Amino acid sequence: MNIYLTYNDAPSGIFKSQVIDRLQRIRQNGYAIQLVVFFAPVDFHQKKREVLNWDSSAIVLKQLPGLRYWWINLIKLTPVVLRLKPKIIIGRSVYATNLGLLLKKVNLVDKIVYDGRGAVTAECDEFKMVPFRWLLGIKSLESKSINQSDFQLAVSSALIKHWKSEFAYNKGTYAVLPCVYGESFEKVELTTDNISHARQTLGFSQEDTVITYSGSLAGWQFKTGLEIQLAEWLKMSSHHKLFFLSKNHQIIEDLKVLFPYQCEQRFVTPEEVPKYLIAADYGLLVREKLITNQVASPVKFAEYLSCGLQVIISSEVGDFSEFVQSRNCGFVWDGPLNFPFLEKLNFADKVKTRELAIRFFSDNSTSMMTQVQKSVNQVD
Repeated sequence: MNIYLTYNDAPSGIFKSQVIDRLQRIRQNGYAIQLVVFFAPVDFHQKKREVLNWDSSAIVLKQLPGLRYWWINLIKLTPVVLRLKPKIIIGRSVYATNLGLLLKKVNLVDKIVYDGRGAVTAECDEFKMVPFRWLLGIKSLESKSINQSDFQLAVSSALIKHWKSEFAYNKGTYAVLPCVYGESFEKVELTTDNISHARQTLGFSQEDTVITYSGSLAGWQFKTGLEIQLAEWLKMSSHHKLFFLSKNHQIIEDLKVLFPYQCEQRFVTPEEVPKYLIAADYGLLVREKLITNQVASPVKFAEYLSCGLQVIISSEVGDFSEFVQSRNCGFVWDGPLNFPFLEKLNFADKVKTRELAIRFFSDNSTSMMTQVQKSVNQVD
């Protein structure tokens, strides 16, 4: 029995695809792994119900207050470890990993794996997520996670390079596991009838060229000023359409005022997203040039491809900008000028794009299972 440990996370579409669905597939391949989750006290019971609805065997614990005092939660974690007697703890944050490292010091667990989801200290600094005085402590936790764990998982090769430059990482004990699309995207039925129905639902014609943006319009995901370039593109033709799969936002409202017949917005459950995404031709993944984005593995990239969309992506987004160029599945664009010339995709192009997603960004793919197997074998 091994433990997959999360700390200070929250239920979301990403949590579902990158934790719940991935653990389910690992179990299907014969590995016993127990999910242990620490949630913050705010809305704890709601979060617990949601996770147990996804994984009824999960152990969900309430964090003791105070993120700076993360180590106090050993009081709750230690009895779980004593009962389960895991050989390995995989930590999905620097806090979870450091809790595991403390347990290893007292011989309660043999090995610790750091599941590196991004450049933690850089993200906290770039987006002012914590007071500045906390950064040194967070950097220490990140360094220990990277250099003292027995094996490391990274979402991109760009993240490995960041570890080498910032944390003197010199191990070869890692595997790169990019974010993959979740179970609901596995079930996508990409047919001409389904695409036509999705377009009709949104009021798009078969002649329209549709760009979609799926996700939050928070600054780190939606590049400042991008709406200006999109407005210019909408002006070019009445057959240019823009579709937001997002919560409503002032940016969307402003565009709808200017282009009332060319902009649509929906906010749906994660399970419903695929049936709307297939209506589009292109997905937007244009971000600011920050360390956070340069090492990232946005799950939205895999989701776009799985629905047959080509991707309009900025340069230096993890490993994906190079992937777009080498696999001819979209455009690398940094703006502000020369927005890519876009044509409506034909069905054959959409099928080819989905095949790329199945090959490279599905947990069921041979390449992904090879990396997972490599991780298990090296840690064991």
